[in-house]
Amino acid sequence: MENKNFSHEESLLIINKMIERTQNNIQKGAGNRMIFWGAGIAAIAVANYILLQILPTPYHSYWVWAFTLVMSVFQTIFFKKQTLVKTHIDSIIQTTWITFGIGVYVFLMIVFGAFILHGKTLFWLITPVILLFWGMAMFITATSCKFSPFFWGATALWTGALFCVTLTGSPQQFLILAVCSVLGQMFPGIWINKKAKKDV
Repeated sequence: MENKNFSHEESLLIINKMIERTQNNIQKGAGNRMIFWGAGIAAIAVANYILLQILPTPYHSYWVWAFTLVMSVFQTIFFKKQTLVKTHIDSIIQTTWITFGIGVYVFLMIVFGAFILHGKTLFWLITPVILLFWGMAMFITATSCKFSPFFWGATALWTGALFCVTLTGSPQQFLILAVCSVLGQMFPGIWINKKAKKDV
């Protein structure tokens, strides 16, 4: 196998080309997916807040999050990956979001395990920690593809996590989650779609 040694300038050129390709790939479908998840999570969070106020057994309101499983199936069917050229940066972004999903599920298992096994209620941590993970995934994506709306999205998600800590145990955490979902996920998706239309 031929061993190529690249100069510093050549390496930078290759990296810049990979970033440019990744930006083009993201514009071809990721916008709709982000809008779908941003709007969906916001709607579920608001529904959870409302159900907490009206249900005789408030904890039953959390079952509304089962709709995320329906959303996952819907995404698999209707939002097929349209990337034409897969770069190393695309793989990093994809792995980042898979890691985010796994991290959220493991964290939820820890929280509910602590409650079942030890009676410790750590439920107030769920929203801020998920926003923290979500902001990290968005920031890595922003850094990888150099798209500024993702940086703003990560900032919105992290800011929401900080606000949630001031509302320990309050149902208003769900309203913060809804706002962060719109600002941190949905708006960047809308921005990508606008950019795609402009570039076509």
